Amino acid sequence: MYASPNEKYATIANILGRYLLLLVFPHPLSHDYYYNQIPLVRWTSLTAIVPFVLYCGLAIFALVNVRRKSVLSYSILFYLITLSIVSNIVISVGTPLSERFLCLPSIGFCLALSTIFVQISMRCRKSIRWGTAILCTVLVAYSAKTIMRNPVWKDNYTLFTSDLKNSPNSVKLQAAVAGVLMDRAKGELSLSVKKALLGEAIEHLEEALNTHPSFANAWAMLGTAYWERDRDYEKAVSSYLKSLRFRPQHYNTYTNLGSVYNEAGEFAKAIECFQKAVELNPQKPEGYYYLGIVNENQKQPDLAINNYEKAIEADPQYLPAYKKVAFVCAAQKKEYDAALGYLRKAVDLGIADFSTYDSMGIIYGLKKDYNSAVKALETAIRLNPKNAASYLNLAVTYQGMGDARKAEDYFNKAYTMDPGLRK
Repeated sequence: MYASPNEKYATIANILGRYLLLLVFPHPLSHDYYYNQIPLVRWTSLTAIVPFVLYCGLAIFALVNVRRKSVLSYSILFYLITLSIVSNIVISVGTPLSERFLCLPSIGFCLALSTIFVQISMRCRKSIRWGTAILCTVLVAYSAKTIMRNPVWKDNYTLFTSDLKNSPNSVKLQAAVAGVLMDRAKGELSLSVKKALLGEAIEHLEEALNTHPSFANAWAMLGTAYWERDRDYEKAVSSYLKSLRFRPQHYNTYTNLGSVYNEAGEFAKAIECFQKAVELNPQKPEGYYYLGIVNENQKQPDLAINNYEKAIEADPQYLPAYKKVAFVCAAQKKEYDAALGYLRKAVDLGIADFSTYDSMGIIYGLKKDYNSAVKALETAIRLNPKNAASYLNLAVTYQGMGDARKAEDYFNKAYTMDPGLRK
């Protein structure tokens, strides 16, 4: 990450040697070789000197023989030129080594091998059988390796966890594994399993940070993991602040930190974070949206509505803002028609989900427009038949209409699906 010119170019030479080795012997394989999987070396290391001499020899041979229209020279030049584009010698490509970068260069490599094979066969007819046997063995081995590698690409979790065994020092891969574990935790209903997944994610992030203490993304992810697992205010805030120290212009880190402050009741700090996010990117809706949530918590409905409307203006497809502004209008200002107006707008735009219709049903019920409430709640149930709260709201609606039988039926359905609703 912080290499001197000596280390930079010696390490590039070392990596070029690794590319050749991967072409000859593709094992083990990994999709990621990010810092610090390939350690820095200096020109005093044979792992830099030997590849440098070898590549110089290949270049000299190719240039000397290119006028003879040598296929071997062309093959070598094709390999060197296509590999130079991703070698980091002139332009940084963002990663020290990547197997996918060998896609084009491998054409030159394969052409060179086949040329050598043909030339040897032409000079020594007796070696054709042996050469063919060796070539078939190589093809079978390479094909077997390809087949064995394919299942690793099943999904991100399988790919990242499998390749971490081959690239354990890659901080990017450690963070990637943490990311898929955190994604799994989001949809996990079991609290113990969720905490276990987040705990494992934290271990990977801490491992990455031990290697790369200024890895801003890992600090930000760690803050989220601490907060989601234990609501650990101190560790979450500390992690987010460290992330911002190394990456001070990151929008999402400000919104995440602001959300922690908001939930902890630190409203002034939360507002400061969300205002910073808006300053960084006024075209994104989230900053305004979270400001509205803080205003809502502070019992400032007019400010909340104003910020939710700004979120909608920034992104007319941002459904959360429609739902929140409708809630504030209905719950805090008792302006039911205005609330329904926002929700109908979401429906007209084609972005409404089941909870949009559920909210519409509740508000229609508050207006005692029970027929419209039933229609909206039935739509909500059709969109998400597993949401027990919609059945409960429909039961309350039928109760308000004086239909005791239907009310009882839907109460029973709601309580069967979620016994906790009886409370």
